Amino acid sequence: MSDKLYQGYRLLACDGSDVNIARNPSDESTFINEGEKGYNAIHVNALYDITNQTYCDFLVQGKKKLHERAALNTMIDRYADSVPAILMADRGYESFNVFAHLIRKDMKFVIRMKDINSNGILSSCGLPDSEFDTYITTTLTRRHTKETLGNPNTYTILQPVTDFDFLDESCTYYDIEFRIVRILLDNGTYICIATNLSEQDFPLEEIKKLYRMRWSEETSFRELKYTIGLINWHSSKYDGILQEINARMILYNFCELVTAHAVVKTRDNTKHTYKINFATAVNICRAYLKHGSDETETMLLIQKHLTPVRGNRKYPINLRPKRNRDFMYRAA
Repeated sequence: MSDKLYQGYRLLACDGSDVNIARNPSDESTFINEGEKGYNAIHVNALYDITNQTYCDFLVQGKKKLHERAALNTMIDRYADSVPAILMADRGYESFNVFAHLIRKDMKFVIRMKDINSNGILSSCGLPDSEFDTYITTTLTRRHTKETLGNPNTYTILQPVTDFDFLDESCTYYDIEFRIVRILLDNGTYICIATNLSEQDFPLEEIKKLYRMRWSEETSFRELKYTIGLINWHSSKYDGILQEINARMILYNFCELVTAHAVVKTRDNTKHTYKINFATAVNICRAYLKHGSDETETMLLIQKHLTPVRGNRKYPINLRPKRNRDFMYRAA
């Protein structure tokens, strides 16, 4: 299967999602003492290949000891693909430490930041309250000297509680530069995006387009959790759950790769464009893996089940707690 790229880059989105597991109050990393009984949950951090619609890495943390930026740095450091990559992430990943890990790995990034009027990195940069496309250059340090304290435009002093993996006794100063784009939205609010892509190759409209593409990982998480069944566990032990996550990630990637080969055939006068119905394709792929049916017949069956593509739909995200589904109380 050919590898799909975007202008020669692999597009990676980083995000995470909580999943409840069997209740175990003795597990300090996953037990959340809320409500009458409390509950246990894990956080699945994942790198998602947007153009190929597959997961290329993931890291599981207990929700009680959740650290998304540290998880991302771990996945960045072990990323070994020779194809150039652009990583996209939301505001929770704004960090000099994340930017430095990406730059040292020679990876490009498009990461949303807190606005200039908030308490984020940009709040102390003296930037205008309007749209802009500029570069920020600063020297990171933990030293409190006359030089560093007297030149806030040159130095950024990191607090002891701020993670930064490249400052120690042998390296007390660290230079960093990246591009900041501030975009005015239709509703009158602004979003700020940090990137190290050049304005010649990736002007403002391209940055907007890349950031919007990040949302496809949200859809993939929904399919992974509810279509593949990441919320349903056979095991109550943590190691068994990790094994099940591996199996479901592999199954998700297999189903996506199979459906990518399917040919969508529709009439010319249809109202919508159509795509393969992924939920039905997953059931067909499961049957193929269990019973080993004919490959051609399997593909033809997948191609029969289509669903319309309805773009530009927006709905509010309604978050609500969901208890773990014990195996004995659900359909197999």
